[in-house]
Amino acid sequence: MDDSMIGLWTGTKLLNLSWLPNPEHFSDATLRITRVAGDNCWELAYTWSHEDAPHEGALLLAVDPKTHAATVAWCDSWHQSERLLFCQGKQETTRRVSVLGSYAAPPDPDWGWRITLEQPTEGSLELIMHNIPPGGEEELAVRATFQRTT
Repeated sequence: MDDSMIGLWTGTKLLNLSWLPNPEHFSDATLRITRVAGDNCWELAYTWSHEDAPHEGALLLAVDPKTHAATVAWCDSWHQSERLLFCQGKQETTRRVSVLGSYAAPPDPDWGWRITLEQPTEGSLELIMHNIPPGGEEELAVRATFQRTT
């Protein structure tokens, strides 16, 4: 990850509830990225809302500098509040990390969950999450776009 991602960001979150007739729900969002654990990991803490209820989430991200393997522990007060979701993947570039985890959906097979953090430009960030049904294609669940806050 590029240290230029560290700092405060504000933007908009799209929550895509694809199974509903009106699936797109937008809210203001904030993101704070800091280095933690002796500068070996990044903490991403964010806020957003749904139907006027405030929500928050956090990701703890580690990237192996030799192999670029990435691991994430994720929690969110709306999506994943009872337990951490652990994901593995790769730092694809210094400005893009993509990881994949799975969660139980009894009585059906587990579903996949992809989290991607990308910095398309120096002043913007995207936090994108996809839901992956068993045997299906990835479906956009969240797209949060941020601009640096000065």
